Amino acid sequence: MIGGGTPTFVEVGDYRFAISAQYGGAEAVGEVSKKGEVFRTKEEAEESVAGIRELLADLGRWEQMINALRNIRDGVETRGYTELEPVRLEDLEFIVPSGLPTRPAPFRIVFDLARDARSRSGQLERPWLWNVKTWIAALENLKRWKSLRESIQAIGLLP
Repeated sequence: MIGGGTPTFVEVGDYRFAISAQYGGAEAVGEVSKKGEVFRTKEEAEESVAGIRELLADLGRWEQMINALRNIRDGVETRGYTELEPVRLEDLEFIVPSGLPTRPAPFRIVFDLARDARSRSGQLERPWLWNVKTWIAALENLKRWKSLRESIQAIGLLP
């Protein structure tokens, strides 16, 4: 269900994201699994989607922060800057495909671009969402954001 080639794996929290080597719209961007576990029922996989959504709630925050810092730096240095491409949790949808009658388990969680992002106009307006490197970077940056946030909370700057 994900594209061909060797996927790139990114671990975020308790989940492992397999991001396809290329994305063309006909296949999914990737699959999500819980590290070291399989989903034995469709319900178990569907329940995990809520945890994945919560884990990805800060998706895109790192890019926003870097853009803000670049804007400040470039404002001070009076030069132009290039923004990182924005991504959001709302750009993704999660699907738990039904199991095969001959092999009902384990179940998978597939993630793909949301309908608006997959549309022709969505592709024209935000083509970077169709680039799997965007999603690899966004998930890696999400880990950076969470680490930064934990550090700031540890020193008492955030509640």
